[in-house]
Amino acid sequence: MGSPGASKRKYEHDQSDRDAATTTEDTGKRSRTIGPSLPPALAEKSASEDGSDSESSDDSDDIGPSMPPAGGTQSGSARASRDIDDAVGNHSNEQQAVPPVSVQSRRDEWMLAPPDQGDWTSRVDPTKLRNRKFNTGRSARGAPASHDSSTPWTETPEQKRRRLENEVMGIQQPASSASREPSSSKSASDKLMEKRLQSYSDKSQRKALYKEHQETANADKEQDDPSARPFDREKDIAGPGTIKKKLSFITYCPQYFQQAYTMAQASVSNILKSASLDLGPYEELYKYFHAHPELSQREESTSQKVAAHLSQLNAYEIYINIGGYGLAGVLRNGPGKTILLRADMDALPVKELTGLPYESSVTMRDAEGVEKPVMHACGHDMHMTCLLAAAETLANIRRAWSGTLIVLFQPDEERGGGAQAMVDDGLYSKVPLPDYVFGQHVMRMRAGRVGLRPGTIMAAADSLKITVYGRGGHGSQPHQTVDPALLAAHIVVRLQGIVSREVDPSDLAVVTVGSLQAGQTENIIADKAEIGLDFRTVKLETRQKIISAIQRIVEAECTASGSPKRPVFTPTRRFPLTSNDENVTSQLAASFETHFEDFDADTPRTNISEDFSILGTSQDLPCCFWHIGCIDPELWDKAQRGGSEIEEIPGNHSALFAPVIQPTMRVGVDTLCLAVLTFLKK
Repeated sequence: MGSPGASKRKYEHDQSDRDAATTTEDTGKRSRTIGPSLPPALAEKSASEDGSDSESSDDSDDIGPSMPPAGGTQSGSARASRDIDDAVGNHSNEQQAVPPVSVQSRRDEWMLAPPDQGDWTSRVDPTKLRNRKFNTGRSARGAPASHDSSTPWTETPEQKRRRLENEVMGIQQPASSASREPSSSKSASDKLMEKRLQSYSDKSQRKALYKEHQETANADKEQDDPSARPFDREKDIAGPGTIKKKLSFITYCPQYFQQAYTMAQASVSNILKSASLDLGPYEELYKYFHAHPELSQREESTSQKVAAHLSQLNAYEIYINIGGYGLAGVLRNGPGKTILLRADMDALPVKELTGLPYESSVTMRDAEGVEKPVMHACGHDMHMTCLLAAAETLANIRRAWSGTLIVLFQPDEERGGGAQAMVDDGLYSKVPLPDYVFGQHVMRMRAGRVGLRPGTIMAAADSLKITVYGRGGHGSQPHQTVDPALLAAHIVVRLQGIVSREVDPSDLAVVTVGSLQAGQTENIIADKAEIGLDFRTVKLETRQKIISAIQRIVEAECTASGSPKRPVFTPTRRFPLTSNDENVTSQLAASFETHFEDFDADTPRTNISEDFSILGTSQDLPCCFWHIGCIDPELWDKAQRGGSEIEEIPGNHSALFAPVIQPTMRVGVDTLCLAVLTFLKK
């Protein structure tokens, strides 16, 4: 037998001859079997080019690398393998695999040709565009087919759609554009589409927001150019760090904040409307309070009635006997701020003449032991009822707010000592220190109206008793006496000139002599006279001026009359100025304005006084106080049509003062609840 190496070489030589024959036989077949078929329009041209350059045509028509023949390797590869085996003496029986030679493919030009750039629809759709570099180079064969020469073999779906659309519209397209010069005219459908696109752009598209701000800033800059206006020191000589440029969009921000804040207030109002309480039982409670009034520092039964009602709510911690008969209820409802709502309880020594079914007929001894008739002639019975109803309402909607609520019922407001007495008795050591203090008062206004104003809303008041001395005697011998009645009369007349001659007319001040007492018998000249004096101011400097004027006038008149003793000034009551915190007032005004139809955010300042603000000023706490109307709307409207007849409607401290129960009570309850929800709403 021959050697194994010789047999192997002989076998490979025969195999390579067979591979060569197979390759020669299949040269023309591969171009026809591999890759997509050519369209009819290009088939003839492609065949002619294949005859002149078969090798180039074979490479160009193949898509992707050419497949190796059935033998697994070409003849050149077989010879190379045999030479390597001879050189290294490799006699292994394993066949060495030779990787196929990759052939770089090139796509046909008719597949790469871009659409006609004169066609508008092709320019609109970026997917229809191709870079012209795909149709250049030495390997490119022939001129690319134009858009107009497209046929069912080459046209795209978009071109087919447009062709059918033109046929329906009756627009004839030329068969080919090769025989005519390029034209700039457009088809009717192209013009129509272009017109619609332009119209859409004009109507719907706008400049970018940044571009608008930039143009506005440039316009402001041009307007502020020193060459276009007179010299301005502040603008043209601005110090370092001066900001002169304004961003236009900042001016729009307050509108959005105001809109959001208004929506928040509306939600507060909606919460309150959904929790509206049946006030029928409270109307009966109001009638009870009105029929059973108690004087200042004598409010024992009233305090007990209030405490009993609070205890029935099962929500409040109750603290009694603070500063006399004062009491407070505390509702702790989770984390948050603390708000104090206050109502006063005492009545006035007035004989009621209203004729109401629940008219007061009570009489009782005052602090000096004098028996007097008693009437709720200042609306404190309404204040208590509204606060109790608000306490129940807020307890019922505890899920809507978070924080602590204090409802405080104060004694001795009419004499001006109740608030200070409660503070001095350790009020804020018993209840939490509030963040805000709120209160209200019924006034001679149309029922349903709410009045609020920032700053001073109620005047300060000072009351004092002035005692002047004379020398008594028989009425038949006045030359032997010093008549204190005549002395007091001169003082009363001179006091009327303080406001009219010593106070600025634009300022608010009142001086009133409320009582004058001198002697008990007609034919006896008394030894002394007592003058009861009250004055109201809204400015501290005006108050000091009036006090000095009163002292000067009284002492001068005593000297002129030959009084044997110096006059004595005894202060009896002192009411501080009631001033509303501006920040708190603005927030409450927003809530009130949303909820009430009749709201006055700049109600007139009044000379009526309260000791309410002591609850806040004693601890430097922000306060807010407002007024609610209580006059029957029909009676008010009738008097308003008559002009000056409004002044004839009985007001506070009158024996005929009779607040209409509704809508006064509903408004009073809602204002208190809104004040709490405005600051404690979740």
